[in-house]
Amino acid sequence: MDNDARVARHMRRKKSRAAGAPAVAALPDDLIPEILVRVDDGPALFRCALACKQWRDLVADPSFLCRRWPKGARHRTSLLGFLARHGHICATWTPTQPSFIPVPRSLLGHSRRLLGSFFPCAANGLLDDAVPLTMRSGLILVCLRPSSHTSVDQIWAGTRLALCNLLTGRCDVLPPLNYDVFATGTAKFVILTDTDYFSKELPTSLPRYSTFFKVIVIFFEYSAGSYSMYTFSSANSSWSTPIRCPYHIGTIYGNAVVCQGKVHWLICNMWNFHTIEVCITTGHPSITDFPIPLDRQDSSFNFAARLRLTSEGKLSLVCQHTTCFQLRTWTRQGNKNGIDDNAVEQHPEVIVLKDKTIETINTLHMHVGETSGMLLATDQRKFICIVNPETGTIEEVTGMFYDMDLYNIVPFEMDWPAFFMSRLEAFYPLGLS
Repeated sequence: MDNDARVARHMRRKKSRAAGAPAVAALPDDLIPEILVRVDDGPALFRCALACKQWRDLVADPSFLCRRWPKGARHRTSLLGFLARHGHICATWTPTQPSFIPVPRSLLGHSRRLLGSFFPCAANGLLDDAVPLTMRSGLILVCLRPSSHTSVDQIWAGTRLALCNLLTGRCDVLPPLNYDVFATGTAKFVILTDTDYFSKELPTSLPRYSTFFKVIVIFFEYSAGSYSMYTFSSANSSWSTPIRCPYHIGTIYGNAVVCQGKVHWLICNMWNFHTIEVCITTGHPSITDFPIPLDRQDSSFNFAARLRLTSEGKLSLVCQHTTCFQLRTWTRQGNKNGIDDNAVEQHPEVIVLKDKTIETINTLHMHVGETSGMLLATDQRKFICIVNPETGTIEEVTGMFYDMDLYNIVPFEMDWPAFFMSRLEAFYPLGLS
């Protein structure tokens, strides 16, 4: 939409609100933020911000957004749904895009949507048969179908990636990665943004969100006998030379967790748990033990192990019981007085989930929401539920995933402060009052 149309729309909205202005003006200035900060629903708060410029400026203020969505705190409303591919692929399959599947009571409604509906300006067919890989801070990384192929039943080249930005509505195709990272089935990905490198506070000048990103790809390269890591930054035009991780002691499980200045991937072999850690500042990889005391090991809790962050921002290991809905969590002590303490708590927390089903058989996958802390768990009979580890509640959502690939599922979480910044600036261009 061009600037003239935006200005005209703004003026019409301003006139339509003129009648309600006296009532708004009658509220004490110090009372308004106390009312708005208690609006629990994100879209409702967004509509409040559009009521007038005064409220827009108040809601768009970094101190208000940090108060409404404190850094490091759990925000259940950030989990809006999941991205997944259709699972029924055959010779007559018509290429289709990954789908957004909303969680119950999602703020984006209750209907499925194609991924492309969030990116109307993306090139035609770009996202057909794309595989969602990971999502973080409103950025979605997908693997694109090789341009030389027309059917998904052919071999994937695995080198064409694209980053889709919910804040800008853009899909940027990354330079080709001259290696088939999917050949070994070990590839893992993570997206980093400027807040991982710099201050956690929101910028005070416009625009109050950044389009900087870095993508890290790690996979086991059999020819080298070790894990290899490639990085791409929006500040550069090509992928980095590979960095070798001179060790191989197991398989990487689950997505990365970013905390305490590092990217963490879980490696496990029976009850031997380790983390591959990449320093965000230097890019240097290392390996750290995640020691579970021998007298605390229980083979009943060794399914679908995943890393997650606790509400205190500590790294935690979550294991699912083999035959019932129980979770056992081990928490690493983390940094104390400037010294890294890799010891874990001696008495793990056992979470007995409520409303458990007696038909549960061996959890196959757990997908962890980084910001919300919620889990999506699936078992061998394709029973699917959303788990809230903080409250111990579960909610079955099996029917929502009836025709989806249960392996390639990505939690769809919204970075609400950045979303508000990008959208409010679009509704109120600079210079308008």
